[in-house]
Amino acid sequence: MTKKTIVIFFSVVLLAFITAPTIIASIDDSIDISMFYNNIAEEEELGKIKLQYNKSSHETLNLASLTSEVQIAYYFKNYPNPHLNLISPPPEQHIL
Repeated sequence: MTKKTIVIFFSVVLLAFITAPTIIASIDDSIDISMFYNNIAEEEELGKIKLQYNKSSHETLNLASLTSEVQIAYYFKNYPNPHLNLISPPPEQHIL
């Protein structure tokens, strides 16, 4: 199968999954389509992870001093010089 056929197939499958609740609800009003939405909510609840992080004042102090040094360097226009020896010539062009 070609790539184009595979792409079209998966596009149709995705479109069917997205539009299925709307089409089912428009055909028959008595059908409960909440099962589609409940499955999505359960997956989101299972995917939640609690991260535990202890923030110490020592780490924030180092970060604050680093940002103030950078701000002072830019305030006095004390920019770092670029490495001029890293410049390379353009590649050669090979015309067929």
